[in-house]
Amino acid sequence: MATARACSSSTEPLPLDAALPIPAADQRPTQPTNRMPTSARVVSALIALLCLSVMVTAFILKPNAQGHATHTQLGLPPCGWATFFHKPCPTCGMTTSFALAARGRFWDSFRTQPAGFLIAIATCVTFWAALHGAIFASRVDRLVLPLVQPRWLWTSAGILLAAWAYKIATWN
Repeated sequence: MATARACSSSTEPLPLDAALPIPAADQRPTQPTNRMPTSARVVSALIALLCLSVMVTAFILKPNAQGHATHTQLGLPPCGWATFFHKPCPTCGMTTSFALAARGRFWDSFRTQPAGFLIAIATCVTFWAALHGAIFASRVDRLVLPLVQPRWLWTSAGILLAAWAYKIATWN
């Protein structure tokens, strides 16, 4: 009966003057949980650098007035899909849309390729968030990880399909 009493007493509240158990030194966290480890800060810095390089490249490119084929300035060939089918490919106008967004011409960017505009804005937001994480070791990944869920991925796929349908409807 004494052992049963001892086990059941663990669920009872501790007296106010009772000492709380202190974890051993090897069980304590080495850094606060709201801060990133150094390796994650390096990854954040690389992500920021990648996003910045994409937007700088987009800014350097001259947006094509037709709303597509801006990518050929990078030395890439003309779109095989458009050449073969005489219709825009699913990513048609993305580079042009990025180039317009990088210049602050948001409405033109959206009209050229709505999904491209949204991805360009997401790239800029990701740059600032990753830079903040790299400099201040803040856990901005906690804001992004909930977005990598099937519901958001299906929504993104739906937006891409709708933008492609829009591009087909507005194709010259």
